[in-house]
Formats: sequence, C-alpha cells, structure tokens
Amino acid sequence: MVGRASPLLGNPRAAAFAALLASLLAYYELRHLLPTPRLWIQVVVIACVVIPAMFVLIWLALPLSSSRYMLPAALVLGAVALGCELAHFYRVSNFAKFGAYAALGFWFLRWFEEASWVVLVACIIPLVDAFSVYRGPTKIITRHHVSVYNHMAVALAAPGKGSGAMFGPPDVLFFALFTASALRFRLRVGLTWILCAASYGIAIAVVQTTNASGAPALPFLSVAFLVANADVLWRRRRAERS
Repeated sequence: MVGRASPLLGNPRAAAFAALLASLLAYYELRHLLPTPRLWIQVVVIACVVIPAMFVLIWLALPLSSSRYMLPAALVLGAVALGCELAHFYRVSNFAKFGAYAALGFWFLRWFEEASWVVLVACIIPLVDAFSVYRGPTKIITRHHVSVYNHMAVALAAPGKGSGAMFGPPDVLFFALFTASALRFRLRVGLTWILCAASYGIAIAVVQTTNASGAPALPFLSVAFLVANADVLWRRRRAERS
C-alpha cells in the first residue's frame, strides 16, 4: 500500500538531519572498536570529518533559526542533557548539549536588528574569549574544576580510544549565531559555514602544534565570519551612506 509521505520524509533537510544525527550517534557508540590512529591523524580526522559532520547539523537546522521557540527548545535540550548525564547516557547528553547551545545561538540572534551588530560582536568576542581562556573564568574552571568543564563541554570524538577535542558552550553558540546571521541578513551562508567550520579545525591544529592545553577558538571563528562577508558588508555600508 502506498500512502501519504510522512512530514519527515517529505522534508529532505529534516531527513538528512535525522540520518546524520543517527550516524554520528552510531560513530560515537562504536568508535572504540576502530583502530586508534596516530595523534596527528586523529587531529586531521577531527578537523576534516568530525567537525564538519557535527556542525552541518547546525546548517541543516538553519530554517529553524527564526523560530520563536528556540529558547524553550534550548531549555528542553538542556534538561535532556542533564538527565542523560545523570543517567550516564553520555553520548546522548553530548548531542543534547550541542543542540541546546545551538538553539541558544539562534535565539540570541533575535535581539540583533542589523548586521553591523553581528560585526561588532565578532570584533569583541575574540578579546573576551582570549581573556577568559588565559586569565579569566575558563582558565580557573579548566585548571581547578576540570570535571565541571567536561560536563558542560561538547566532545568531538577521535576514532579508536583517543580522547578527541572539547568545545565549550560559547564555541557552539557563536557558530550558530554567525551562520544564522548570514542567513537572516542575506550574507554568504555557504561560505560562512565552510570558513567557520574550517576555523575550528585550524584552532585544534594550533593547540596541537603549540602543545597547549587549550586555546580560544572564537578568534578563529570571528575572523572566518568576517573574511566570508567583509566585502558584502562594506558595499552595503557604502550604499547606505551614499
């Protein structure tokens, strides 16, 4: 019998989101069965495979970025993440946290009336993030309360028994905000996503090269967003002045 297609099957974007999320959950569940590659191969896999796969979930969810339900969605996903964490369902918790932070980024964009406001944020957050990582709260948490950071951060798992990388809540939140702002203000959505995802891979490579325990990722993200859209923003600014 042939019936009417379900809403999920009728929406290719939603179907792709569900299929990718299921694939990522399966990878996280079974990755310990894979051989553990050398450290730099793990870095390349995270930068070129895991990061794009994780953050393409945000790209697929972009049509929801203007929804008024993003704050409730973030709260629900946060509650799911907490419940799964307490129940030791860490893999599900990891993706629930990722979704909660992305939904917060979408909701936060509702308060931006012009693209210039996003540019201002892109210029400020690298300084705030660098201060937090090297002198401020992030340094204190990662040095003296590392378990708190691990519970809040999103894990980007390497194949095998490698630990992978950890991204803090702002790293996901501002990725969602920048990519959603490209859609809302008619900037280069595809190029913004590509360069922003690549910037996080570069950040991980820099951490590994310098043997640092961590590094601020938002400066890389901000530069990627501005590089992708600077000429469009500049032309619009000149047109407004003229």
